[in-house]
Amino acid sequence: MSYNETLGRPVFLNREAFYVCLSGLNDPSIFEKVEFDLDLNFKEYYKKSTGDSECQPTLVSQFIGSMVATANGDYHAYNENEGCAAFMVPSDDPNTTEKSSITWTDTNKLDRASRSFNEKSQFYKNETEESALQRLSDEISKEVDTYDNYPKKNLKK
Repeated sequence: MSYNETLGRPVFLNREAFYVCLSGLNDPSIFEKVEFDLDLNFKEYYKKSTGDSECQPTLVSQFIGSMVATANGDYHAYNENEGCAAFMVPSDDPNTTEKSSITWTDTNKLDRASRSFNEKSQFYKNETEESALQRLSDEISKEVDTYDNYPKKNLKK
């Protein structure tokens, strides 16, 4: 996990962190079992947000879990055609200002990917967990765009 100053938001550095957070929507106890990789930007964001002087893995995971729960609550409070966005930045340049290297997706796009994945699942009765995860990843990849195409109305002020 990182924090990107251009976006003014926490961001994902890899798909694994994204999938853990996505899984946490259905099983919040996952945050008790996972230790996130954090860069200095996220550690500073965490300390500033919580007032803690250090980043204890258990507390950081709880903090991330609470951010996910809050985002999910916000999503359910939105009107139809609104949603929450998730951002991923290059792991070697998490505080990039290059908008074309920042990718994003939102809950509406994730819902579309999930529906497509579920519709196709009937044809994959005996597939492995790894194969299913790859198929889901492929469906989500179709719903990702770059930050320079992010709707202006959604930019943080």
